Amino acid sequence: MSLALAISWSSYGLVRKIADIGPIVGLTAETGMLFLPFTLLLIWLTMSTPSSASGLHLGDDRTIDLLLIGGSIVTAIPLLLFASAVKKMTLGAIGLLNYLAPTIQFLVGVLIYREPLTPSHIICFMLIWTSLAIFSTDSYLTGKAERKPQSA
Repeated sequence: MSLALAISWSSYGLVRKIADIGPIVGLTAETGMLFLPFTLLLIWLTMSTPSSASGLHLGDDRTIDLLLIGGSIVTAIPLLLFASAVKKMTLGAIGLLNYLAPTIQFLVGVLIYREPLTPSHIICFMLIWTSLAIFSTDSYLTGKAERKPQSA
């Protein structure tokens, strides 16, 4: 699952970087392609499942409906910001930023929710960030050498 997520998100970033369209147009096109299949799925799920006290359907609870609609806005804003940023940053920098969300989730789990932290967790965390530090240092030094004016 983690490899599928990494491949799909990095492919998405590459396509967004290469595509010569703005973030709003791109997100509109992505949403438009997915609108009909998911609308049909939603209608099928709503109509084919009988109403019961244990299940919720679209329109059963106004609060849930409004939260779902608000969730679309909360999802769209980061996608628009990502599409804008990917045009201005290198893919290496975007890749490094993708490690922030799992790191924050890891820290929230350990520090706030008091999840158990085993030695293997600490070792994995340190290995991941050590490799990222090595990659970042190499990228920085390579970029610095390329920017350095060559004396003739």
